[in-house]
Amino acid sequence: MLRNRHGKPYFTEAEFVDLNTLKRLQAKGLKAWNLFDPGLLFSVDNLRHYLGKPFIINNYSYGGDRKWSGYRSMYCLEGAVDSQHRLGRAVDFVPVGITADEVREIILKDPWNPKWKYITCLEMTRKGKSIPWVHMDTRNWDKINNGILQLNL
Repeated sequence: MLRNRHGKPYFTEAEFVDLNTLKRLQAKGLKAWNLFDPGLLFSVDNLRHYLGKPFIINNYSYGGDRKWSGYRSMYCLEGAVDSQHRLGRAVDFVPVGITADEVREIILKDPWNPKWKYITCLEMTRKGKSIPWVHMDTRNWDKINNGILQLNL
């Protein structure tokens, strides 16, 4: 994982998994990072570094209400049963200091940028309206021939 100017990683495990999953993994001496597609972690980290702006993924560990924006365990009732979140291939984040639309535009303008080359899907809208978070994932999708899959749910 990349580190900020203070030498600390941009993200903690709690930002990617819910508290019960984190505790279960820690009790077994495991890391939450092992649940995720390496291409997703690479892309989130590099995009954060490139933009120079913080992202809010899960924020429950410091009093927020977001706990299912990364990995969604079998106990999560949010989202689709076959969600990429459940496979460790998706993350939702709220960018700070830049809009979600601007982040999606940056990715789509240069989809093969080495910093986020593994992103294969972006959620663009819900019910015809722009969403204030970025959903990105690394699903099995023919990006070479079809570009980044743009979901309008």
